[in-house]
Amino acid sequence: LQDGAVPEIVDPSMSIEEVENHPGRRSVRVTYDLVVRDPDPFAGQELLQRIVVHGVDEHDAAVPPRGEPVAVMEATIRADSGTHPQVAEAVVNEVDLDVEEDLWRNTPSGDAEPIAEWLDHLIAEISLAEGQTVVATATTPVVTGSWGPLGSD
Repeated sequence: LQDGAVPEIVDPSMSIEEVENHPGRRSVRVTYDLVVRDPDPFAGQELLQRIVVHGVDEHDAAVPPRGEPVAVMEATIRADSGTHPQVAEAVVNEVDLDVEEDLWRNTPSGDAEPIAEWLDHLIAEISLAEGQTVVATATTPVVTGSWGPLGSD
């Protein structure tokens, strides 16, 4: 293939916002531009978009992040020539974002007493594939917050 003759994922980003009227739920939104230049052998083809959101270890907590994904989003997109904004969104439970799990204990009165609260660090890995062939990948910058029971995000 010639240089630039594959689809590109440009400016990937992720945001996490509260879901209106649904406390305890968060919207995870991933955006990027799909750039397809002529002559691209994938122009006009359908591609499988797969986005996996998961924790990353920033080495600032006593425990490593949970290994399972927070969200997996898949869709079929068309790789038309040009630049095309892409958006994928999933609604998750806030506690699922607590990948560096906070620690607390119950007091004799039944209240939760904080022991340790750690920041949660998340990324989204984006891949585009035609059949079994991955034609583009990208990773968003890290999004940091505190989504556990002791957090405020």
